Amino acid sequence: MDFLYMAITWNSKSIATVLAAVIAAIAAVCSAIFSKNASNKSNEVAYEIGKLDSRMQKERRFIDTISAERVVWINKLRESFATFNKQLFVTSRMRNREKLNQPIDRGDFNNCISELVYILNLIELYLNPTERPVKRLLDIGNDLIDQLTDSAGKVYLKDEYEKLVEEMTFHQQVILKSEWARVKEEAEKGEQIDDRRMKELMLESAKSIDKQGEYRYYYKSN
Repeated sequence: MDFLYMAITWNSKSIATVLAAVIAAIAAVCSAIFSKNASNKSNEVAYEIGKLDSRMQKERRFIDTISAERVVWINKLRESFATFNKQLFVTSRMRNREKLNQPIDRGDFNNCISELVYILNLIELYLNPTERPVKRLLDIGNDLIDQLTDSAGKVYLKDEYEKLVEEMTFHQQVILKSEWARVKEEAEKGEQIDDRRMKELMLESAKSIDKQGEYRYYYKSN
């Protein structure tokens, strides 16, 4: 009986030991599986984060490139505006002298007109002539040239001419200011703005310059 009891006790202990070992092994396997899954999940997350970061860096580089190119374009446009305005001033002074029956060099005058036409064409290439403010700007430029040459039924009238120059300068300022605002906003957001937002920037610029609202019409729902 003692022997049988000892055998049973030993077998019970052995079974318990085996069961404990099996449970420990199962736990180890489960732990390994969970660790592997967690590691895989972590790797997947890291991979997705890496992809997102790479895409964001590419977008950032794209915006930086666009912004840099836009700055160059704005400076060229500003230079064209300034050159056109200077040429207008020189040509109008010659026209005023002629109106007072003072002699002028017609060759120089014609060269000035040719230069004005060239610069205005250049400005048109820089801008989108289908936009209402731009179309108005170009129309004014052509009207001024026609007045200086008494072409297309236009007659040079000093007061009317100066009023057109004032409006033209306003549109030039709005275009430049809104484009600088675009560069700043795109750089801050890291993405390009859409046409709707650009129109809002143009209207905001127009309001800040034209306090009386005389020329804002061209920037509303354009």
